[in-house]
Amino acid sequence: MWTLCYPLFVIPILGTRNGMIMVVLFYLIILPMAYLGLGEWDYGF
Repeated sequence: MWTLCYPLFVIPILGTRNGMIMVVLFYLIILPMAYLGLGEWDYGF
């Protein structure tokens, strides 16, 4: 849920350019972590 709200908070606070840089970095870190962890969540490890 936070991944959807993050840009709405960061862009107004940091401005368009810096906000977009932070959003892209956030997604580059969070999405691979979530994708690679799906197998662990599925199998209950």
